[in-house]
Amino acid sequence: MRPALALLILAPLFLAGCPKAVPLGELELENLALTAVSGTRYCLSAPPQIVINVTSADGKNFRTPRRGEGHGNRLRFQDFLVETSHGSVTPDGVIIIDDPIPLLFEELVVRVRPVGPTGPGTRIPEWVKGELRLTPRFDCRSELNFDGQTGAPGIGGAWGEHGRDGEEGGDEKNCTAAQNGRSGQNGGDGQNGGDGRDGADLRVDVAVAYIKRRHRVLVLRASGPDITVPRYVFLDPNLIENVIVSAQGGNGGPGGDGGRAGNGGNGGDSKCNSAAAGNGGDGADGGDGGSGGRGGNGGRIDLHVPLGHTEVVEWFTLRNAAGYGGAPGRAGSGGNGGSAGTGPMGSAFPGKDGRYGSDATAGNGGRDGPAVNISFSDANTLFAQEVSRGLQLR
Repeated sequence: MRPALALLILAPLFLAGCPKAVPLGELELENLALTAVSGTRYCLSAPPQIVINVTSADGKNFRTPRRGEGHGNRLRFQDFLVETSHGSVTPDGVIIIDDPIPLLFEELVVRVRPVGPTGPGTRIPEWVKGELRLTPRFDCRSELNFDGQTGAPGIGGAWGEHGRDGEEGGDEKNCTAAQNGRSGQNGGDGQNGGDGRDGADLRVDVAVAYIKRRHRVLVLRASGPDITVPRYVFLDPNLIENVIVSAQGGNGGPGGDGGRAGNGGNGGDSKCNSAAAGNGGDGADGGDGGSGGRGGNGGRIDLHVPLGHTEVVEWFTLRNAAGYGGAPGRAGSGGNGGSAGTGPMGSAFPGKDGRYGSDATAGNGGRDGPAVNISFSDANTLFAQEVSRGLQLR
């Protein structure tokens, strides 16, 4: 097969205050080694991630980041050319395999070299390059998950600002009335939670195959209207405890809480006998909570099992339950009324307390998927295309 050349391009990696990536162009390179996080054996249903390790002329070691690691003090994938015999490579070194059938019979070969000129007079000697050969394994996680996505949580309402206090009045020489406190601002309403997505409608075809005439393997192929590329899982039947196929509806997102209202400002005090003190400002009303999102519906699952292998059915757990409705958002609290100002003429009136917002309602749950359909079919017919490409069925 013709190798696929992948130039890895990353978004900018530098953030102020964060450790910087190691620029490859500033290193005098001595050696390059290529490894995979999973080792030299990998699961065809779990894309392997490669790690590029280099040694500089002064004996220091550097590598590219693994999943979940930051880029500080690490090499950048964009500084390397990666060539794979199958699939494509993401900017963080994960090999995406859309068609795993050829890899049942061939090694996955990955070759890497630094970007830039090589040879005498350059920073990159000709021998600084790496090759990695990976072979599939079949003791992998036995799950096909096509559950609907959970709905997004609603954003909570903004808190209302407090009212400004009233200014105090003037003294006897400049007798002026004190100001009333200002009313608080209402809390914002919480947003509704997002609806959960429906589980996928699935067709799962099953076969028992032999790989290179030695390894007995259970083959699963999942397809459906919303599945662009069929997904395969290959399992050792001797190690299977439970094969999970899931197309459950996603749960609805919780509604956002209503925002807390602002308090009323305090009334200003009076300092002279002929001017009144200020009244307290009214507290504002709290925001309403957002409603929970609707749960997604469970998907349809059709399981096609090969004739003569009824025992295979017992290995499966099939799930297509509905998603739960999202929890409602809580009402925002009302603001407190401002205190009354005081003075020689007596106290003024305090502000009124605001009202609580309204509690929202929970989202409705989705519908369970239809009863799972299990049928028995001729595996050579189900997998005719794979058989034509060398898959040997039992």
